[in-house]
Amino acid sequence: MKKKKAEEINTGEWLNTYADMITLVLCFFVLLYSMSTVDAEKWQMIIRAFSNDKTEKLEQIVIKDDDNQTETEGYPLNKGQFDALGMTLDGPADFDMLYLYVKNYIQEEGLQDKIEVEKDDGYIFIRFKDNLFFNPDSSQLKKDGIKILEYLGKGLKNVEGQIQTIRIDGHTAELPGITNYPVSDRKLSSDRANSVLMYFEDTTKINPAILVSTGYGKNRPVADNSTAEGRAKNRRVEILIVKKDDGTSDTVLSEMLQQYFSGEALDFNAKFEP
Repeated sequence: MKKKKAEEINTGEWLNTYADMITLVLCFFVLLYSMSTVDAEKWQMIIRAFSNDKTEKLEQIVIKDDDNQTETEGYPLNKGQFDALGMTLDGPADFDMLYLYVKNYIQEEGLQDKIEVEKDDGYIFIRFKDNLFFNPDSSQLKKDGIKILEYLGKGLKNVEGQIQTIRIDGHTAELPGITNYPVSDRKLSSDRANSVLMYFEDTTKINPAILVSTGYGKNRPVADNSTAEGRAKNRRVEILIVKKDDGTSDTVLSEMLQQYFSGEALDFNAKFEP
């Protein structure tokens, strides 16, 4: 009788252990399933952002507010998404991540009407509009502009070794009926571009050998100077960031971007020649 009673007790203990094991296995598979669930829309945005297909037009990934082309869905990214992409809040891990790093900041700070960012194979192009960095007739960086450059500088510093050139271009506008003196006009745009360059060199400590600045004055407008809106678009600072050793000339890239923003047709399938 004692032996039979012992067997009944052992059988009960075995069932309890088995039930615990099944519960743990179930929890394990639920955890795996939750980790494998991906937001399809956000995943497609990430794929588009890193697309190397030159047949994809730049306007498909540009952040704009005009002409109903705003692309804000999925941004800003949260910390978990940053980690999943291999980024930290202090900067991207590689050159291609720099685009998402900048784009996320634009959305997070609500600067869609002030900053545009473009990405294609081998380069990233950023346009800062109007008075974002400078007051009228001034080349001294504003406090808000310094905040933006501080963030961008962290990203650039993180991937500095992967960058061939950082080209900074300054542009001014032309008021109707008022003559822009070429010397002062060029100097103002050059001083503004150089102020941005010197911030990267002195404060961010980016290698000065990869930094270049140019002032174009009023000579490369992207909009009509006869309207206030057009002049606001023409007063700008542009930064072209070229990836190292991709066989692409930054001069050719700059010319193509200039054609793009002037409304001229571009062949994105064309092979870049260094």
